Amino acid sequence: MENRKWHKEINGEEQKLILTDDIDSLLSCAILNQLFNIQVGGFFSWETLYLTKEHAWLDPIYIDCDLSKGKCFGNHFTVIENPEAMNMNTIRKIKRNGYCRKYPFSTTLLILSLYNIDLSNMTDEQLKILIAIDSAYQGFYTKNEYFKSIWINWAKSMKLDIFIDLLERTNKSEFQDINVKYNLKAKLRIRDDKLIGTSLKVREIQKIFPDINLSVNLKGLEFEEEFKTIPYEGYPDQKENIFQGAWTKKNYAKWSVLA
Repeated sequence: MENRKWHKEINGEEQKLILTDDIDSLLSCAILNQLFNIQVGGFFSWETLYLTKEHAWLDPIYIDCDLSKGKCFGNHFTVIENPEAMNMNTIRKIKRNGYCRKYPFSTTLLILSLYNIDLSNMTDEQLKILIAIDSAYQGFYTKNEYFKSIWINWAKSMKLDIFIDLLERTNKSEFQDINVKYNLKAKLRIRDDKLIGTSLKVREIQKIFPDINLSVNLKGLEFEEEFKTIPYEGYPDQKENIFQGAWTKKNYAKWSVLA
């Protein structure tokens, strides 16, 4: 039985966010922090879950991660259908044989859409960063009109029409430049129990989004290992004990099982 009302009832005092390793998760956490005053309480590296050393809470929400069960926001085509996942592919019951019709945007844009965040006053630079995350602009520039129509229909149904206008007057190369300018594909990582900086241009991105706190109170947090998972890639012959997983291509998945 599906239970997704939780995303409207997030409680910052009783719940914590689990950050994953890129700008999509970091920006998503920052937006949720602004909306619900909810803090980051853990970090999942795809192999290890780290929790803050003071974690008197039992109800985590994983961000930009497609769990097999439990609360999460995600954007990929999932290996296991999770009735609690805020994932448009699962919500709209898109099956793997319809892979080309999957949700084409980032988790950040999913959250902005779900909570009806007004984007009309955003600058072009802000919008370019948002649509560059996960290279979500790619589907608009395809030469295949059918695939392009899928992208446009998703944008309209998610009330993200503003990006149609942006992409119509912007060359694809500008988004590739944005990816390089802010190093949007850089990864976050844990070292010596602390989340450390990477080549992701967090300070520069923060200047572009002054109203969103990208630090989400991460400064000074110390983490300890909670459990490990074993990562796999390919075709999952069995689906037992899968902790999280996503089809990154129609017949190719990345997933992890509890160690």
